Amino acid sequence: MKRFLHALRHEALSQARYVPMTAVAVAGSVLLFTAVSWIFNPRPPAFWSQFPFVFVVVSAILTSGVYRELQDEARRIEFLLRPTTHVEKTGAKLLVSLLGYWLVFVAVWTVGALIARGGYAILFGVPWSEAASSALINPSDFPHGGPWDGKVPMAALIFSSSPLELAFRTLLAFVPVHAIYFFGSVYFRRRAFGRTLLSLVVWGISYLLIGVVLTRLVMAPYWTAPGALDGITEEQFLGLLPRFLLNPARTKTVFDIAISTIFYGLAWRRLSETEG
Repeated sequence: MKRFLHALRHEALSQARYVPMTAVAVAGSVLLFTAVSWIFNPRPPAFWSQFPFVFVVVSAILTSGVYRELQDEARRIEFLLRPTTHVEKTGAKLLVSLLGYWLVFVAVWTVGALIARGGYAILFGVPWSEAASSALINPSDFPHGGPWDGKVPMAALIFSSSPLELAFRTLLAFVPVHAIYFFGSVYFRRRAFGRTLLSLVVWGISYLLIGVVLTRLVMAPYWTAPGALDGITEEQFLGLLPRFLLNPARTKTVFDIAISTIFYGLAWRRLSETEG
């Protein structure tokens, strides 16, 4: 455990050099775009609505370089000879590149949301409640005559359940994406992000083609025979489909868990082969 904590601390310190700067730069760009949009359409900023897309894309790019030590021969030797196992190395990088990135982006986005709302309130002379109304905070939660008398407290601006829920859902959705790019980082020596993305595109196209062919084979009797589907009810048609297609939410959860487990396992295996 002590060695793992040391590896975790070392990884966090190495990532701390540029991940917060990247998050601040991205949030600043979104703030600038929001301010420019006020010239043409002065409406309250929906800053948190940009979080899922920005976090997933930027974090995928950062994750694809998490094993950058393996790209340089001198750093590669130093990294492989550290007094930690490949499991500890993989676990440290996994936690920092998943939870660490997420915590940094949530903190930066919270500050950015406060700046956007405050700027809108100051520039357009509107109360905090109206400025916050588009930022995933409902002013009706603080009615007139209540303890806050219609005013959204500062604590609600920071700790509102809506932004945190959005951030948490984004994290859960990002896990399988992170697993894929995490594996791509250790598998590809150069241009890991582009090569992983290309592999995903090729895999997606092949999966789609296989699905179309299998669907055509399974449904062939109903498509080739004239009137084969005449009079069939919806329940009868659904009975022709595989059971897992009837519960897409559960299927997606199982699929995400399987993808994450497989690619994290492949990343660990690839690193162990590299050390060997």
